[in-house]
Amino acid sequence: MLNVLNDSSSLSPRTAPPLELRHPRTGGSVTVPLGFSLPVAVLGPIPLLMHKRWRLAALTTVVSVLLPVAGQILMATRIHRLLIKDLLARGYRAVGTTPGTVSAAEWTLGMSLPRYRGPKAPD
Repeated sequence: MLNVLNDSSSLSPRTAPPLELRHPRTGGSVTVPLGFSLPVAVLGPIPLLMHKRWRLAALTTVVSVLLPVAGQILMATRIHRLLIKDLLARGYRAVGTTPGTVSAAEWTLGMSLPRYRGPKAPD
């Protein structure tokens, strides 16, 4: 499978590369793509249930039941931003793998992201 996101020459100015988030205490790392989520648009909450994102799956289910087709499309455009907010609330921080990655993600998401400053010792 061709991974277009890693080819910087094919990126349009409005497309940001995936955002990497890392937890300072556990060292766990998560990569979150930015933009439209095709799996959520097609399958609704099923991809979220598979990844054990219970709250986001419940929200997607409610919106999809209230607005059958439009709800899934609406959630597909916003699910990555909601996932990033959920991970930030759990303590994850943005990691800049290349210069400008986090800034591009902030611009795309329209929100400020806390930066990863290295591992922290447990209290």
